[in-house]
Amino acid sequence: MTSINKSLLFVALFASISLCIYIAIKSKTTLVVPNTNHVLPASDSSVGTTSVSTHVENLVENKVLETKDKNHVVAPVQSIVDVRKKWAISRGYTYFIDNDEYKTYSKEVLQKLADTGDIRAMQTLAELVQRNEHDRAINLYNLAAVYGSTKSLGDLSGWAASTSVALDDINDKKSKTIEAMAYIKVAAMRGDNFLYITDMQSPQTANPSNISMTEDDYAKVKVLAQQIYDDLQKKRDELGLGAFDNSIPPEINQRDEMRGIKNITFRY
Repeated sequence: MTSINKSLLFVALFASISLCIYIAIKSKTTLVVPNTNHVLPASDSSVGTTSVSTHVENLVENKVLETKDKNHVVAPVQSIVDVRKKWAISRGYTYFIDNDEYKTYSKEVLQKLADTGDIRAMQTLAELVQRNEHDRAINLYNLAAVYGSTKSLGDLSGWAASTSVALDDINDKKSKTIEAMAYIKVAAMRGDNFLYITDMQSPQTANPSNISMTEDDYAKVKVLAQQIYDDLQKKRDELGLGAFDNSIPPEINQRDEMRGIKNITFRY
């Protein structure tokens, strides 16, 4: 090979190497993912394929969360449970409470607590005395209802329902059945549909005697329920407690939606 040819080959090789270096420098740009606030340097060797993929996925997920309809955000399950627990306890239910210390108190202690407006004490004491002191138990359940318990309305409904079974006259049975349903209706008016749902799923809850009910009978249930509600509210006014809070927390509604219970058609 002549010296001229060697020179030409050397020039061509140098030009090719220079061109490759130039292209490499020009191509060394930054990788920008959809969100312009997050830039990943393409030359950063510390960023592997997995981390880039995860980062992009996180950005996409955040974007989806940002664009969701904020009016239809479903509360986390734990949030629903916490609110439900607080609301249920305020309504007299104790099934969320483990090792209920109230059951260890004497009647005297429970009565003193009941005198301060403690609905748990009222209901616990009523359960203790209901076998031998019927009237006292009924008064305690009623007082608990005045102070806001809806669980006690279920207890009063149960009393009326069990009484209907012990009666012989059909009209007396129906009268007590109407009363049992009325207490459940009052609970629903107070924003607590639990008792009604229970009765809807098991009709013998309020009507263990299986009394035939007409539309007129259901109308009587509504009338009596309103009378009971008004009487309870009157007693609240006398005690300076103000109007009942019949509101339902959104988390309770979400719970009902999760259970497939959105709209309840009341039979009475």
